[in-house]
Amino acid sequence: MLYGSSAVAIISLGYVSPWFFVVWWIVAVIPYWALLDLRKAKLRQKREHRDQLMRSIDLKDKIAKSDSH
Repeated sequence: MLYGSSAVAIISLGYVSPWFFVVWWIVAVIPYWALLDLRKAKLRQKREHRDQLMRSIDLKDKIAKSDSH
């Protein structure tokens, strides 16, 4: 119990172990960046798919116009 109370005292004094930052990077920052990258990749994929659909629709319109002439 003494160890726990001394840890609370150290934290309340403002001393933070350097390992805290290592653990914080592993637990919080790196997964956050990974999620951002995943979200960007999904958005990019949706945008490419939409562009491909628009190109195919334009191509169909051109074919339809050329058939009607």
